[in-house]
Amino acid sequence: MGYRSEVILAIGPDIVPHFMTLMARCPQARELCWSQSSELIKDYAAIEGALCFRWASIKWYESYVGVRAIQQFLSWCEDEGPDGIDATEHFRFVRIGEEMDDTTLLGYGFSIHVERVISY
Repeated sequence: MGYRSEVILAIGPDIVPHFMTLMARCPQARELCWSQSSELIKDYAAIEGALCFRWASIKWYESYVGVRAIQQFLSWCEDEGPDGIDATEHFRFVRIGEEMDDTTLLGYGFSIHVERVISY
């Protein structure tokens, strides 16, 4: 079983080359993004060259090499990023865990947000 999350990762065209470098260096991250994502949306939100990945019901554990590599890339974007670019404006990461208060939001580059709704 394990703890499952829903995850969305959107990468803007200004940092896609850096993301693709990660993909080239880490086969586990490449497998996670290109084979295991439940949905890959190219040219997301009509932004040419942007990528958006969606995983439903995934074990998003940093103990997994691919997940850890993606998390390290996102940390790099937040802390350092490419020269002259505020990388936080060029990506969005949203993870919703099984618990109501388990939500992670990183970056500001895309209009992706969390809504909790009661349905009956």
